[in-house]
Amino acid sequence: MVRAGGGAVMVARFIAEKIREPKLRFFGDNISDKPIDGLRAFGPVDLRSRKFTKMQVYVVHDGRRKDLVNAFVDRLKKSAEDLLKLELEVKKEIIVDQKDLTTYLARIENEIESPVRDGEIVLQVLREKEETIDKSPYYQLRIRLLGRKDPIPVQSILYSTLENLRSAIPNNVMLSMYAKCGGKPWFLAESVSELFNNVLYIGYDISGRIVTREGKKVPRTGTAIVYDNEGQYIYFTKYEIQTDKEVIPKESIRGFIYNVVRDVIAKKREIEGIVIHRDGEIYREEIEGIAEVAKSFNLSLAILSFPKKAPALIDLSNNMFAEPGWYFHAGLQLVRKETYLHTFYLQGFRFPYREGRKVNLLKYRIAYLWKNFLVSGEKIHAIYKDIARQNLYLSRLNWGTALGKSKSPVTIHYAHKSSKLLSSGLDPRMLDEDKLFMI
Repeated sequence: MVRAGGGAVMVARFIAEKIREPKLRFFGDNISDKPIDGLRAFGPVDLRSRKFTKMQVYVVHDGRRKDLVNAFVDRLKKSAEDLLKLELEVKKEIIVDQKDLTTYLARIENEIESPVRDGEIVLQVLREKEETIDKSPYYQLRIRLLGRKDPIPVQSILYSTLENLRSAIPNNVMLSMYAKCGGKPWFLAESVSELFNNVLYIGYDISGRIVTREGKKVPRTGTAIVYDNEGQYIYFTKYEIQTDKEVIPKESIRGFIYNVVRDVIAKKREIEGIVIHRDGEIYREEIEGIAEVAKSFNLSLAILSFPKKAPALIDLSNNMFAEPGWYFHAGLQLVRKETYLHTFYLQGFRFPYREGRKVNLLKYRIAYLWKNFLVSGEKIHAIYKDIARQNLYLSRLNWGTALGKSKSPVTIHYAHKSSKLLSSGLDPRMLDEDKLFMI
């Protein structure tokens, strides 16, 4: 049963339904279904309001395949012009070997001119992505450049990607660079929820267990990403968790969510309800802590969990349910031998596929409903449908790809990416701005 303030919700009979995909808004309030079409035809939604008139890039590489690097930069320039109606120019080329990490970092930072202006970014070309944080050029350059008094964002790409460059990559990288500089390619043309107005969507995740090469454990970092009901990114924060377990202690999550809600209210935002997105399975302690916060602010509440592993259920061959927007109720599923939760599958978008490939279904559970989300009988069907719509619409705000889509809502998509980066020791000074460093 759906947990509901200690009670239960009786569920009306449920059949598969299809949610209409959202329209997207571009410059001049022009509307398009597809990001790349809208950008090409109209330009980004912030075409006249963005803080920069051109983008400048520091290109960092080791010089071994200068031809590949130059060809890729030319492709980026074309993408900037076609999609963003923007000039991209190389501010400086920095050729430095990454074998000596200390020298590598110092050389790059010395080449960055101050003050760093809006629209400036570093493009880092790497031989490989080293996962050990304290010897990784990928992580260490971000720690160094985003932690400066005069921060500058970083975009990385591997030589292997350049050697086998797919046609979509330049567009995806250019959009990521734009968002990292504070650009906004598109917005939703309609609200996230059809039933509720002043609702916040708060996605949170905690990083995996990270160990340095000396065997030292790094504190796990939790991240929250907040979007409003217009689908606009409005808040980001982080917190450290002293735990070796996946569960976040009740006191920790209660204090953390309380601070998020308090901070958003301080921004003069009117809030009637919150929808919580938990990346991964949620624990009873977390549900109880979050519910206490909602009740203390007298807010409506829905808590959703998104299991990290979800089996594909349906073959694509000749199956209409492979189309975007279909969602299914999978009934009650036992979670961690603790409780039964109503579980759903949503087809966010269809990947290109070979024969026999499965549908890319998003699995989510409704863990708790309160106040305006808590209804019974036939009315619960409308709540379920609206929650499916919320998840689908929030998955259409992935500015890191010209498809504009992610399998999951961007709340948890970005929270997941942020948590690992922040666990590396990254402490960006631009966190309170609207620059999506985690893309």
